[in-house]
Amino acid sequence: MKTIDYDLPIFEDSDKADLNLYSEKMAEAVKKQITKQDTEIANINEKDLNQDTGIEVLTQRLNEKDNQIAELKDKVSDLNNNQIHGKASGEYVHLSDSAKMECRIGILGNSRQETREGYNLIDFNNPTSLSYYTSKTFEKDTLTISCTGGTWQYARYDIMNIFEKYAGQTMSFQVESYSSSNSEANSTVQLAYNDGKNNYIQLLSSNTFTIPSDVSNITKAEIGIYANNTGNALSNTFTVVKPMLILGTAKKTYEQYGVMPSLDYPSEIETVGDNVNLLQNFATSQTIDGVTFTVNKDGTVIANGTAPTSKNVTFVINNKQLSLPAGKYALSGCPSNYVKKRICRIDIWRSDWSYLCSEQGDGGRMTLSEDIENLIVGVTIFKGETANNLVFKPKIEKGTVATEYSLYGIGSENVKVYNRNLLNTPYNSENKLTDTATSDGYYITTGFKAYLIAGKTYRFKCESNLKFGFASSGGEGLCYLMLNKQSNTFFQLLSNDRTITVKESGWYYLRYDIYKANKTASFWNFQIEEDTTSTDYIAHEEQNYHIDIQEEMLEGDYFDLENGKEVHNWQKIESYNGEEITTEYKSTTGELTTGATVYYKLAEPRKLDLTENQTQQLQALQKAKTYKNITNITTDTIAVLDVDYKRDLETYQKQQDDRITAIEQLLSATATSAMLLDNVQSDLESEVQ
Repeated sequence: MKTIDYDLPIFEDSDKADLNLYSEKMAEAVKKQITKQDTEIANINEKDLNQDTGIEVLTQRLNEKDNQIAELKDKVSDLNNNQIHGKASGEYVHLSDSAKMECRIGILGNSRQETREGYNLIDFNNPTSLSYYTSKTFEKDTLTISCTGGTWQYARYDIMNIFEKYAGQTMSFQVESYSSSNSEANSTVQLAYNDGKNNYIQLLSSNTFTIPSDVSNITKAEIGIYANNTGNALSNTFTVVKPMLILGTAKKTYEQYGVMPSLDYPSEIETVGDNVNLLQNFATSQTIDGVTFTVNKDGTVIANGTAPTSKNVTFVINNKQLSLPAGKYALSGCPSNYVKKRICRIDIWRSDWSYLCSEQGDGGRMTLSEDIENLIVGVTIFKGETANNLVFKPKIEKGTVATEYSLYGIGSENVKVYNRNLLNTPYNSENKLTDTATSDGYYITTGFKAYLIAGKTYRFKCESNLKFGFASSGGEGLCYLMLNKQSNTFFQLLSNDRTITVKESGWYYLRYDIYKANKTASFWNFQIEEDTTSTDYIAHEEQNYHIDIQEEMLEGDYFDLENGKEVHNWQKIESYNGEEITTEYKSTTGELTTGATVYYKLAEPRKLDLTENQTQQLQALQKAKTYKNITNITTDTIAVLDVDYKRDLETYQKQQDDRITAIEQLLSATATSAMLLDNVQSDLESEVQ
């Protein structure tokens, strides 16, 4: 029980004599004290009431905020749902009206097979039909004849069998281009046949001719390509690009000799997910000469430590448990540090340790002419070099193109989402790529790359402190784009801005040259964009989404994330042996030939359960975001992408306005044309009258 201490007045003894007065004063003092306490209690109650009211107000405000947040979320959801959607599909998707919002990307199966109709009747790659006097090369559909001063060279192709088969018919010889390095030389392409009169026709470009209807007297018929320098001391190189001999006179696109696919010319079938990792890692973690190699569950290897200065350190990962049939293969997985000094390597050896192939971050390729067993694969740290958490992702796959790492026995797909700038370098005006030439003709092929599509036009540019162009023309540096790092397919950047049209799809790598030793060069603001109009530099941005593929995916195959399935409509036969096939099929020979690889359509699709990794990967892909206005989406393979995205409203409105303007201009032009026609008609009627 709470007690109250009253603050009573102090009375003098004389006051106490008058009890009545004392009582009155005491009562008055107590009354004042009670009034004071009542006031204090009232104040306390009022404070409590105000506090309760404040709590109620605060609670109300918090509830209002929650409601506002919920309303805002609803509005965002409504905005997403009501945003104008766009759809696009293909192996490569270029969006020009995308908003910076989430999109949905589906991955569909696909297949591709090299085909030829067989209308080219000459085969310069066949040594039994081609004779030549001396230096001759035929590479990438280009025939080159070289000769020294005062001599002549030739390559002759026997076409007597063609004369006999197509007697009396008209033919044409077609080339894409031809050139001579010496304008004084008499370099020609001729068709000659001996009917006792030594007839010949000079074939430069698209000459046509008719085979005699009676070829019984003809003893020889051939096409000859000559580089002739007789009479002068100059050397000469005569080049003919993409030569063809065809029936008729119609202009044809170039193809090599022979129908493909056929029994004589089989054609591999490329599919989505056929980039299976053929290399199984059997190694266990260990330390070798100061370098520790840690083997992860997914088959990757992490290296840490410093190799001795006296020798390289090699860690064998497959224990000779790898055999490969004859064919072409790509090796990948060595960590790349781009233009810096390379300190490691992945190698493939035969069982006797004789060298086959290696790669240092830019991909290795090898062609086996025969089946080879017990191959050795190892990762190496060079002598004296230090590995600091170097991650090796060793992969061997069929073909010539190295793709993203995948588990042993599993294929993969890598979806890349880019902004407008396709070239993935980090170098800008504040962070420049700077290098000093150690010798004349110094060059570096970097690990920076862009995937470019055949038939499309791009603008490639960068800035440098050097003059662009060949040394002979006063330039000091060059930049290149090189297809798959093969030097015979590249674009030279002779100025800091150039438009290029791509003939072959693939990864194009950045290379730079510095002509003079000890010359220091800086390059920055690298940019490749799909357009012919130059735009301001924008830093490259990208998102990468790796997807495992359990089995090869062809047309109609897809991922069903909602039901957790990888859906397949095709079945594969590695080596056909008379199996009954009544549905649509694809064959490496074009027919159901014994030994051919065959894919046939299933009556009912097969559905594989998605792995845990696949589910997580596909869920992450559904959260990909497009960039404002320009977004590029592609993969490492031929997978078809199905994209549902939100359009940028401002860009979309401008596109619609431009279309309306174009229609109005067309209508105006049509009205003007109609008026002119009316005037012409009136004039004619007047003249008739």
